[in-house]
Amino acid sequence: MKSKLIELTDGSKLEVKVNFYTLYLVKMNGIDKKLDGRDDLTEEENMELAGKMIYVILRSNGLKVDEEEAMMLTPMDTKSIQDIFNEFEKRLKEYKKKEQAKKSVAPKKK
Repeated sequence: MKSKLIELTDGSKLEVKVNFYTLYLVKMNGIDKKLDGRDDLTEEENMELAGKMIYVILRSNGLKVDEEEAMMLTPMDTKSIQDIFNEFEKRLKEYKKKEQAKKSVAPKKK
């Protein structure tokens, strides 16, 4: 399944890729906790979270950016931010399912 591309403020399009490094960055930046309680976030907190997610996605795609650069590329409209959340959560769930499936079929060590 092809992921939805996110349009950044510089006009470039970004594919949401999730790998082990993505999960690491999600944990290190506290994104996992904020995604769970996103309904309680203010508009500013949602924008900050979207910027962190763009940072994580850019880094997961192998691009060397800092958080400030990622924030500058984050779209400001609420529809785009919601699209980022939805696509990111979808890809994260797919990755976790694949990893769980691998673990369940892995040979048991004796």
